[in-house]
Amino acid sequence: MATRPRRAWRNVLTYTGGILVALSLLFIVNLLFLDLVTPEPSAYLGMFTFLILPVVLILGVLLIVVGLLFARFRMWWRNGEEGTVEYYPRIDLNLPGHRKVLMIVAGAICLMIPFVGFMSYEGYHYTDSNEFCGRVCHQVMKPQYVAHERSPHSRVECATCHIGRGASWYVKSKLSGLRQVKAVLLDSYPRPIPPAIRELRPARETCERCHWPQKFYGNQLITINHFAADEASTPRPIQMMMKTGGNDPSVAPPSGVHWHMALGHTIEFIATDEALQDIPWVRATDHETGAQRIYRSDGLTSKDPPPDGQL
Repeated sequence: MATRPRRAWRNVLTYTGGILVALSLLFIVNLLFLDLVTPEPSAYLGMFTFLILPVVLILGVLLIVVGLLFARFRMWWRNGEEGTVEYYPRIDLNLPGHRKVLMIVAGAICLMIPFVGFMSYEGYHYTDSNEFCGRVCHQVMKPQYVAHERSPHSRVECATCHIGRGASWYVKSKLSGLRQVKAVLLDSYPRPIPPAIRELRPARETCERCHWPQKFYGNQLITINHFAADEASTPRPIQMMMKTGGNDPSVAPPSGVHWHMALGHTIEFIATDEALQDIPWVRATDHETGAQRIYRSDGLTSKDPPPDGQL
């Protein structure tokens, strides 16, 4: 009587991986449906749908592969009899049952490819959303999130300025995020959260996609309404003439607060503090003439050596 071959795919790891894959797919489909029908879904719903469950799905696939490899090695180590061990499933297209299973597997793969692409796309956008930045990490970033929601940039995504376009800065930000997650788990993050001055992308690659410095605005009258703390709440408007200017030579000479954005000039400064707020030395260089102007607030002349600090 012939001995029935032992099958490598019948082991605990492979079965566990299959169960994880099936359950994660089931939960992902259900949570996607909830995300579509719920007017304002919870931020944690997106976290489970686009971050946690896909990781469980990948873990299940890895367990299936590891289970097959481990079972194959164990069978070979115990007896090494090629005739009594089936390392891989047999596929015989002459058998109707095998053809049916093969068609089911091929159909599942065809469905999984766009599904994985969709989940990757949604996961990418979810990790760039304000909900992910401000609500999933609400205990850490709540002050920044509240300030952002009440600011003129409340309709601008956090990642638009903090990351910007392109894959390189996205990868850089997510690698930095791993360090931040570690700090949150170990409760070692600084309080309050310092501004990300050194990690910010250059303004020309982020801010200037909305704020167009080349456009000439001229002078703008700004009125800020204040009210006194008396019974009549006496209005006390404050009016300021903002010399916005611009740097479009076809309209007017570069002037105003946007003058420093003119392409024909370079503005350099030295800060003596970590927050880059104490700036005692500024140098403006004209590319056309090479002329330099140095402005100082420390009482020294422009010919004196610059102060110690970050240029």
